[in-house]
Amino acid sequence: MKKIEFNIPFFNKKHIKNLDLLIQNKKLAGNQLFSKKCQKILEENFKFKKVLLTDSCSSAFEIIATRLRNIQKKEVIIPSYSYPTVASAFIRNNFKVIFVDTQKNSPFIDKNDLEKKINKNTGCIVIIHHYGYHEDIDYFKNIKKKHNIILIEDAAQSFNLKYKNNYIGTFGDFAALSFHETKNIHCGLGGCLILNNKKYIKKTEHIWNRGTNRSEFNEKKVKKYSWYNLGSNYYPSELQSVILHSQLKSYQAICNSRKLIYFKYKVLLNKINSKNFKIICNKNSNYHSIYLICKNNIIRKKLQNFLKLRNIDAPSHYEPLHISKFFKKLIKKNQNNICKNSLDFSKKILRIPLHLYLDDSDIKNVTDSLEKFNL
Repeated sequence: MKKIEFNIPFFNKKHIKNLDLLIQNKKLAGNQLFSKKCQKILEENFKFKKVLLTDSCSSAFEIIATRLRNIQKKEVIIPSYSYPTVASAFIRNNFKVIFVDTQKNSPFIDKNDLEKKINKNTGCIVIIHHYGYHEDIDYFKNIKKKHNIILIEDAAQSFNLKYKNNYIGTFGDFAALSFHETKNIHCGLGGCLILNNKKYIKKTEHIWNRGTNRSEFNEKKVKKYSWYNLGSNYYPSELQSVILHSQLKSYQAICNSRKLIYFKYKVLLNKINSKNFKIICNKNSNYHSIYLICKNNIIRKKLQNFLKLRNIDAPSHYEPLHISKFFKKLIKKNQNNICKNSLDFSKKILRIPLHLYLDDSDIKNVTDSLEKFNL
């Protein structure tokens, strides 16, 4: 039986069609021709105020946390159900991380828990737009205004997703996108930092530029090239940017192809009525992911094994950060970081294959298998 992979990164020869121009240009290290072309597409097409291309979404968070390391209010609220490098970036920059719980049977923030944890020391909130869906934007805009808090969007999975005609990533002071090979648009490994608040742009650009005033120097705005701030090497290489540029140039066609597969799935999934799991395949999506919420962890394990026997790869996802070995060593006892819903959700989620190499028979095989599963 043919194996149905969870993800196969979309890639073809067109994505390296500019390789000759890259070789001719003889600039490979980063922040050169194709990196700048990518940044321009993202700024102009998606109305991001300032885009800095990075070698990963994790690096974008490193830059954000470094930029904010000297703010007075040193607590940052982060969903426990998230990726470790988001929290690591802030811990490395001397923030106190407070984990917030998710809603019951949902990856999105529990607002009651959040409002209990906001206090006079809260400087930032990170919100995560999970699985190609978005958080409650209006609510968090109000929270930002009410408490004078810096809002940061983790939009790693939500490229090309809109809310009220504006793109996700335009609402926070900072935002980050991922171009990892598991995402809709990718360059193997890459990301970008989005700056929507102009007061943060200059110093953030210094950090991104290895802590220097390289941009001003190259634009002849200053006479000397000098070390200004903490910084590091966050650029993607031009080889990565060539691939990303090609995908960005055809992002609409790629997204439409994913949309077609997504709605083929949706038609068949709507016919399944299971007592063992709930299917999350909503209309307002960027078609990044379809997932199941199983009744409990035992059912998830049995379903995962059932699908594995049918050669279908269906992984879970994040483990909550508040129960990690690292965080338990860091904070031996902290009642503020109890996140029961996150733990429960992490034990019940199962994701099904979604990529551009699925054909109709693959989709039918997956949905038929889900329909046949019964306990």
